[in-house]
Amino acid sequence: MARKPLQDEEICALIDGHIQESTGYNSSKLSQERANALEYYDGSLPKPATKQTSRYVSNDVYHSVESQKAQLLETFAAGSHVVRFAPTGPEDVEPARIATEYVSFIVFRQNPGYEIFHDVIHDGLIGRNAIIKVWFDRATEEAVYTFTDQPAEWLTALLNDPKVELVGDPEITGTALGLDGVPTSLLSGEYKVVTDTSQVRIAVVPPEEFFISKRARSIETAALVGHQQERTLSELRAAGYDADKLDDIENTMKERLDNAPETLARFKDTDDGWAGKAAERSTVIVQECYARFDRDGMGERLWKVTKVHNTILDVEPADRAPFFTYAPLRRPHSFWGSSFAERIIPTQNARTTLVRGVLDHTVLTSNPRYLVAKGGLANPRELMENRFGGIINVNSLESVQPLPQSSLNPFVFQTIAALDDDREQTTGISRLSQGLNKEAISSQNSQGLVEQLMTAGAQRAKIMARNFAEGFLKPLWLEIYRLVIENEPASRIIGVAGNFVEISPQDWQSRKDVEVEFALGYGERDREAQKWIQVHQMLGNDPVLGSMYQPKNKREVARRAMEAMGIKDIDAILVQPEQIPPPAPDPLQQLTVQQIQVTIDIQRRQQELAEAKLQLAARQAEVEAEIERLKIEAGITAQQERNAVDRAKFEHKAAMDVAELHEAKNADTTTGTFAVS
Repeated sequence: MARKPLQDEEICALIDGHIQESTGYNSSKLSQERANALEYYDGSLPKPATKQTSRYVSNDVYHSVESQKAQLLETFAAGSHVVRFAPTGPEDVEPARIATEYVSFIVFRQNPGYEIFHDVIHDGLIGRNAIIKVWFDRATEEAVYTFTDQPAEWLTALLNDPKVELVGDPEITGTALGLDGVPTSLLSGEYKVVTDTSQVRIAVVPPEEFFISKRARSIETAALVGHQQERTLSELRAAGYDADKLDDIENTMKERLDNAPETLARFKDTDDGWAGKAAERSTVIVQECYARFDRDGMGERLWKVTKVHNTILDVEPADRAPFFTYAPLRRPHSFWGSSFAERIIPTQNARTTLVRGVLDHTVLTSNPRYLVAKGGLANPRELMENRFGGIINVNSLESVQPLPQSSLNPFVFQTIAALDDDREQTTGISRLSQGLNKEAISSQNSQGLVEQLMTAGAQRAKIMARNFAEGFLKPLWLEIYRLVIENEPASRIIGVAGNFVEISPQDWQSRKDVEVEFALGYGERDREAQKWIQVHQMLGNDPVLGSMYQPKNKREVARRAMEAMGIKDIDAILVQPEQIPPPAPDPLQQLTVQQIQVTIDIQRRQQELAEAKLQLAARQAEVEAEIERLKIEAGITAQQERNAVDRAKFEHKAAMDVAELHEAKNADTTTGTFAVS
């Protein structure tokens, strides 16, 4: 007997229990860490000890984050196609290329791809993890137009377009003769054009709006994943939620996310905190939750629950949660990575303290304090007014003396240099990768050595780039591809590398293989292009491999080399091989080909003859070895036979000797007997 499905109140209580225990919803520790990192990034921390001391702040967190961000953005958002769908066979090369172009079109043209990548990398470096949300947004746009004194035939032809709808009933404003001379009515009114603007949407989720089950290892295995955001009631009505439920919650939810630590830290330089009454609108906090539970007794599965406080707006089954994450510093067996910015904060604190000490010491030595004997000054104000060239009247020369000031610690500057090295080891970002260092470049250092030093400093950045490619871009590209196949309504035409291509996502096959190729570091893009040029030269100059290196392959090699150089309109430069007209036969070339073929044939026959000789020699050696073995065996057999004959002769002779001895004894016995008688 099936169990009675859970009611909305039970689902709400279940979800609220998960939310209260999740990380990110009421996680003050994580929120404060992210807010603290933002303040260090902005240069607001550490604060000076007193108002009189230096306010200098070392921007180590800012420089480290921006340097790392610059490398990753230049690699993945510079315009080249670093993400490609791998073809499953020769016939899938062109479909895979079109699919790659279309997904890139969605990311970088339908959505602000550069801004998304920038914010994702920034959030990941500052707040452990960056979160994006990907979904297919079904939407339409309406444009209303007015027509005046138009014939009925014109309106009938206009309404044949399924996108066009009348707004109200048209008004008859007169008559006129039609093309056939028959009187027709003139109409006036309004019509609207409804355009389908549905597309894949990508949005970066602010860290304070995302929450996930405590100690979850991934989004896929988490018991709860959610997104909370402030939305107006008008937006919820337009989304199609139950109007009665929305009326009930209109005045029951007044909390906002504006007072979250991350939000306050993000806007502290531009406003004075929560907007208060100035931002008062009919808004509520909508929680979109993806939770695993048994709703109807059929076993646990993933459900999408949309709720506002204690009101369930919608419950529907879901295949997956639409969230993807990027953690620059992954932590095994944990959803949350390590904080990149948090590791630079101690360096910023130490450097700030040391430099402030140097600055304060400089101020004190430039404007020292004085020891003044009581009554030693005629007018103490003369000493307090630090006027250039001013006269100070004293009773004696010993009345005023500089206050002894301790000298600056000689290890301060060595410690600052050590902090530079510590920051490089912690972040993996060398000073070379941020700009040319005059101490590292000299006449003895070649360009190759400098490039090697700058590239070696980017090894740790490559790990972060690999995490971005493997853990973020690949799943994102596959999810966009899946959403396109499932939701795109019909064929469409897009511009691809200077050409217009018609795509039909409904006919696409499922894909799971995505390739990410990136070059990170000084001069690596040039080396990538040079690599393909060398491949072209090697294959083109090899007489054997040259036959395998066809025009289609050459075009592909040239395309990859040009993409590495940053050239986008490749189709405008190189046509497809099948579009090239066949060249007229060249007699000299044909003769050369025949000569090469004859040479190859001779070489092949010589090789076959050599192989036959080797086989014959091997066979002859085997026969000779067999004959020798038989000779040895025959000799052994003959010797054994001779030995047997000799043994037989010996045994026969011994037997004869024994017989003769017996006969002799018998004869003696007989003779003796006769003698006695």
